[in-house]
Amino acid sequence: MTKSSVLLLTSAAVAVLVISVFALSPATPVPPAKRKAVVVELFTSEGCSSCPAADDVLGRIRTVAAGGAEVVPLGFHVDYWNHLGWRDRFSSSAFSSRQESYANRFRLSGRTHRKW
Repeated sequence: MTKSSVLLLTSAAVAVLVISVFALSPATPVPPAKRKAVVVELFTSEGCSSCPAADDVLGRIRTVAAGGAEVVPLGFHVDYWNHLGWRDRFSSSAFSSRQESYANRFRLSGRTHRKW
């Protein structure tokens, strides 16, 4: 074995030991959060005729606190309206998939999920 191989193996062994020590050490309990947050997700599109009103509500909802919680509004631009001729520059198939996952989770059938 060469000196460089021994040095490499020693370094690797030390790294594994250090990682193991941290992994096996008891985790410090995390204190409860002093602030609460509520996440609101809106699935929207620039190509949807009824979406601007919903986008406006999403923009104003940040000021509404539910039980003292901070509202975190998130807008996800879906891509399934792009075929109508107005391509949403912020749209993503990942956002459409996210909405579809919710629809499956809540057992919404057909295109019902596109109405909420």
